[in-house]
Amino acid sequence: MRQKPSILILSAGYGEGHRQAATALSRAFQERSEPIRVHVVDYMEMVHPVLNSITRHLYQSCVKYAPNVYGAFYRLTDKIPPTSVVQKLVRQLGARKLLTYIRSTGPDVVINTFPLSSGAMAWLKGQALTDVMSATVITDYTVHSQWVHDQTDRYFVGSQHVKETLLEKGVPAGKIEVTGIPVRPCFHERHDRSHLKQTLGLDERPTLLVMGGWHGVFNASTCERLAEVGTTVQLLFVCGGDRQLFHRILPLQMKYPDRVRVFGYVSNIQELMAVSDCILTKAGGLTTSEALAMGVPMLLYRPIPGQEEANARFLIERGVACLARHPHQLIEQFTHLCRNSEQLALMKERANSAKPGNASEKIVDCVLTHTEGRKVVFAAVKS
Repeated sequence: MRQKPSILILSAGYGEGHRQAATALSRAFQERSEPIRVHVVDYMEMVHPVLNSITRHLYQSCVKYAPNVYGAFYRLTDKIPPTSVVQKLVRQLGARKLLTYIRSTGPDVVINTFPLSSGAMAWLKGQALTDVMSATVITDYTVHSQWVHDQTDRYFVGSQHVKETLLEKGVPAGKIEVTGIPVRPCFHERHDRSHLKQTLGLDERPTLLVMGGWHGVFNASTCERLAEVGTTVQLLFVCGGDRQLFHRILPLQMKYPDRVRVFGYVSNIQELMAVSDCILTKAGGLTTSEALAMGVPMLLYRPIPGQEEANARFLIERGVACLARHPHQLIEQFTHLCRNSEQLALMKERANSAKPGNASEKIVDCVLTHTEGRKVVFAAVKS
């Protein structure tokens, strides 16, 4: 009798993209009819909890208050040569603890949704300390050099453009699968748009979903201005974990009861996307992939230099998004979309055509195919 496969998914809490991709994959594995063991682990928390806490705080503060500093750091680390001493040290960060964990749990496959864990796996494989299959899921529509390692067995990417970039970096074509970026199953389900609109008290006017969250994408004054000029549309503001923003803009719902709804943290964001004709958001890989899966066009605001800038370019080139870099431009773009139903309809048509399919299912199929009959080998740890 064949032993049930064991899957280890390594992620991290630097933004929601890495973690949500891991969650989507875990659910896809668990929904299979055959028994599969799946463990999702925060890599940085496992190998260095104190460093994880410090660097997460720095990341969140930098993204929110000093995005240009983050952009400079992103570009600098992207230029680290793969053979440099710095790169070798980065790859070894936590690798020994990871090896101990792998030895104790015995996974058949390690799936990385975070670049540092993929580097650690590459180092272990390069040292012949393990033969466990290492797969990497790139969670943006671009490729940072920290994702790319010779010892990675499989890359799962969001677009043909990302595949071509990997090819340019020397990755063999046989290692790359274009699957899309994994999102939770609820974003692939059919939704009764009419019923949801009725439940939310919405009518047939165009509906725009505004998503800010802790990143500080939209402040209270921006939201007030959007509500003031968006007289022909319905607005759904989702504040996420930003309680201060929620309380600041909640009066907008009372001021414009026929066209404004204000939410804090929600667990049904897929339903709000289902009733929306456009989403105003940041250009993170997770949110934009969820929107693509739902076939909803986007107005992207102030993308962070680095991966978000690249995500924005990818989406704009495909005609499913437009961009605003500052508040004045945001109001201009927003007003234009509110008054131009034909452009909104065209963007929605393109977004529906750009649906990537269920990335999680594609990745699970590929991983399970490559684990059949594979024997995992561990070597002795070198002193």
